[in-house]
Amino acid sequence: MDESAVKGLKVLPKLSDVGRITVSGYDIKLPYNDVERALRKHFSSCGEITDVCAPIDWDSMDDIPIDVEFDPKTNILERSAYIYFLGDGAVAVSKALKLNGTYVEGWNISVEAFPFPPDANDEVMVDIEGYDTWLSKIDIDTSLREHFSSYGEFTAIHNLDGYTYIMAHMEGTNIANKVLELDGSYMGGRKLSVRLVDIPGIYTVHQRPPRYRGPLVRPRPYTCIYS
Repeated sequence: MDESAVKGLKVLPKLSDVGRITVSGYDIKLPYNDVERALRKHFSSCGEITDVCAPIDWDSMDDIPIDVEFDPKTNILERSAYIYFLGDGAVAVSKALKLNGTYVEGWNISVEAFPFPPDANDEVMVDIEGYDTWLSKIDIDTSLREHFSSYGEFTAIHNLDGYTYIMAHMEGTNIANKVLELDGSYMGGRKLSVRLVDIPGIYTVHQRPPRYRGPLVRPRPYTCIYS
């Protein structure tokens, strides 16, 4: 097992690896499983689907944990499904858009691209080790900020006693694509190991609002559950 596996780190998808679309026009009165299965089948030729999040009518649900989707701009309950692809995101979305206006189980669907925001690559969590652990925390902090200054800014550095590596949150323009250039670089005569732990702005499963998770509440007419 390699070192990354030992530390539980995963290979993170790049912005170009993930494609997203929204789909409307499906029958929200049908059971969720029927909608999810039909959409997966219809878009399966476009690429690897990692998630389908489809708001549906309350009456088609049983008493199971749910998430209610609201449009953040209008605060209106969502009527569009979200589909995520992993691989070549642009290719998957291009193929999916060609299915706009086609029929799924008798529904005439509308498909739109749902790109990540331009700054999705501007925030990362990194794992850093190889620095001189005998230095004081202040000296390590200062050295890291100086060494990484041309790539971005540290907004949090977690340097815990007894650990030989640091977890840090960084922000900077396109930092997700650039920060690994410092892997293998030297700081104070020590060779650093730099690994991406998370890119918060890029994900392959649609984010459900946590404040609405839990038992079903009768006044909520539309729901969205994990696929």
